[in-house]
Amino acid sequence: MTKNVKIKVDGLLRDPEGNEDTVTTEENGVYYSKNNHSYVLIENPENGQKARYKFNHRFLEIVRDGDMATKLYFEGGKEYNSLYNTPYGQLRITIKTGVMLLEESEEEIRITAHYELFDGEQLISTNRTIVTISGAE
Repeated sequence: MTKNVKIKVDGLLRDPEGNEDTVTTEENGVYYSKNNHSYVLIENPENGQKARYKFNHRFLEIVRDGDMATKLYFEGGKEYNSLYNTPYGQLRITIKTGVMLLEESEEEIRITAHYELFDGEQLISTNRTIVTISGAE
């Protein structure tokens, strides 16, 4: 994998009533590996947002700084609590990951996480996130 990368995040969210929404983002970042973990760092000076993706075959961690600061952690078969900061206040969420899969080739890395988001015991949504990392063009 090259140092300069493009990271594409495709998200599918399904609320408890079955309504679906999709979100796709693409950003440029810097990739590196250290101590059996891979990282992609993203910095957007225009809006002051920063993000760090940390992963290996076992987990994916996404940390975002700025107005919408959050830390999301996905590990197959595990449950994690997190705080999601918004301009309107802080939300305490629980992430219950079903399947987390990492696929690597010379051209790209693809991480897929299937998970549910909860607010307390209340299901917010059932989700699938696909993170694709490839050499920057």
